[in-house]
Amino acid sequence: MPADQRRASIIAATRPLLAKHGLDLTTRQVAEATGIAEGTIFRHFASKDELISAVIADSLDVDSLSADLHAIDLELPLTDRVAEAVTVLRSSFTSIHELTAALETRPQHTCVMRGQGKEGFSHPSHDMMATWTREITTQIVRLLEPDEERLCVDLDVAAQLVLAVSHIGLHRFDPTSVTFSATQLTDVVLHGVVRHPEPMEQEPSCS
Repeated sequence: MPADQRRASIIAATRPLLAKHGLDLTTRQVAEATGIAEGTIFRHFASKDELISAVIADSLDVDSLSADLHAIDLELPLTDRVAEAVTVLRSSFTSIHELTAALETRPQHTCVMRGQGKEGFSHPSHDMMATWTREITTQIVRLLEPDEERLCVDLDVAAQLVLAVSHIGLHRFDPTSVTFSATQLTDVVLHGVVRHPEPMEQEPSCS
C-alpha cells in the first residue's frame, strides 16, 4: 500500500479510538484496528502525539468538507440544497465534538486541549479556524446564490446562519439538548419558527 494511503488508513482507524479513549489510547489498539504491526505506525508517524495531531488536523480538514459541500447540486431546490449542506456540516461537527469531548472530559488532559500542557501534539490555531470558517462560508454562499433574490438578508449573513444552525443540538453533555433533523433546521433557517410572522417594529421586514 502506498505510504499516503497507509497513513490515511491509520488516521481513519485512530479517529474512533481517540473519540473513545482520549489520550489514553495506545498504539497497540491502533495497530489492531488497522490490521498492521505496531512498528508500522512509527514508520509513518514519529510518535503517538504526532498521530493524534494528524487525526485532529484531518477532522478539521477544510478541503474535504469544502469538496463535500461543493458536490451539492445547484439545480436542486433551495430547501434541498440547504438541507444537504446542513447534513454535511452536522456530520463534520459531530466528528469534531466527539474528539473534543473525549479529550476534555479527562481532567488530566484539559490543559492539553487548551494548548497549555506538556503533551507534544499541536492544536488548531486561530488562523486555521478563521481560514476554515471563510472557506466553508464561501461554499454555503455558493449554494444560496441561485436564490439570492428570495433572501431578505445578505448572502454572507444567510450563510453564517446556516453554519450556526448546523451546530444546534450537538452538545452531547447538555441534558436539555433536543435532537433536530436537517429538515427541521433548514425550515428554521428559511422560514423561522412562527407560522405567520409579522414585521417587528424596529427591524427590517423580510416581506
